[in-house]
Amino acid sequence: MIIRQFILTKEAGLHARPALLLVDLASKFCSTIYLEKEDTRYNAKSIVSVLSAGIAQGEKFNLIIEGADEHLADQVLHAFFKK
Repeated sequence: MIIRQFILTKEAGLHARPALLLVDLASKFCSTIYLEKEDTRYNAKSIVSVLSAGIAQGEKFNLIIEGADEHLADQVLHAFFKK
């Protein structure tokens, strides 16, 4: 299991377009991938779940990845959140 903490830097937060990009990326992996905000987990492979997380610019959240391809998923998603 890999857990990384991020502070969202995207100006408009995790709104529809970046949320859809995240879901598309996360769905390519067999690992279970969650966003965790304030002790609530949101499925990163579900657009409804990601949007309901309501992560705004400057907010802290955890990315939790567990599965056979967790290291590759971590690299790809880390790059997504850092750009």
